[in-house]
Amino acid sequence: MRFTPLIVKPSSDPVYPPTLKTDTEPVRFLDYLLKDTLSAVIVAKSGMLVNVPTPARYALHKLVTSQRRPAVLQIKKQKDISQAEQLLTCLIQDRPGYRLLAWDAAQKQPEKFMKQLRLGLETLPPKIHAEFEAIVLKS
Repeated sequence: MRFTPLIVKPSSDPVYPPTLKTDTEPVRFLDYLLKDTLSAVIVAKSGMLVNVPTPARYALHKLVTSQRRPAVLQIKKQKDISQAEQLLTCLIQDRPGYRLLAWDAAQKQPEKFMKQLRLGLETLPPKIHAEFEAIVLKS
């Protein structure tokens, strides 16, 4: 299944964009991931150049997604939080500025996004949460 940004009223129905010629699943706040991307190569046969979200935006989106999961999907929620934690840990060491850029972009999202992001940040281990807050508060 391919994904498309959810722009209209939430629905579980697939969307069929004629240009893609396939069904797509609308995903809330996907536009946040797609606004700032990096080029990457998929290693298969002769390779394929693709655009991927920046790691910091992906981590923050994972935290938002974790807060949107229903109670029956607690395992997926924990996986979202774990993935965000791992990415943010790497970014703390290697690319601290990426977190600030992702945070600045997040602040331009709807209040619902920011509310869920703040809740998601609270689920991180205290050390990572504090280090993330330190970068954000400096801005």
